[in-house]
Amino acid sequence: MLLKILLKNKGLFLYLPIFVITLIVAGTFYIKTNKEINTLKEEKLILEKKLNELKNELNICKSNNKTLIENTKHKDLVINQLQKDLEKQKSICQNLLHKKNELIKKLEKLKAYKPKEIKPKIIYKDKCTIKVETGESLNEKDIVANIISNIGK
Repeated sequence: MLLKILLKNKGLFLYLPIFVITLIVAGTFYIKTNKEINTLKEEKLILEKKLNELKNELNICKSNNKTLIENTKHKDLVINQLQKDLEKQKSICQNLLHKKNELIKKLEKLKAYKPKEIKPKIIYKDKCTIKVETGESLNEKDIVANIISNIGK
């Protein structure tokens, strides 16, 4: 149809090469633009995938950070509890050391103190029974030892 119009109007034949060139340029531009659009769409998909990967990494980092913060808090609680326990143990040790020092002082006082020597009185009664008066209570071994030690005197 376009050809019929061109044949009727011979003056339009002059514009035919310009029209064809314009169509070729427009077609080439369209193809180039379409190719660039497709390339940009592919790049967009690649960038979206990378963005999703980075978002996932960010979420993992946030989760790890939360875990680290929780572990740090727990560690701080454990350290505080251990410090309290250590203070209690230190206090107990100081009390025991103080009691030990007091007992050592008492022992030194006892070592320094020399009681009066008490000589037993032996009273003989019939039937060979012995009564020992020393002013302190003695068991049988002590009685026998006192008697034996006084025999030679």
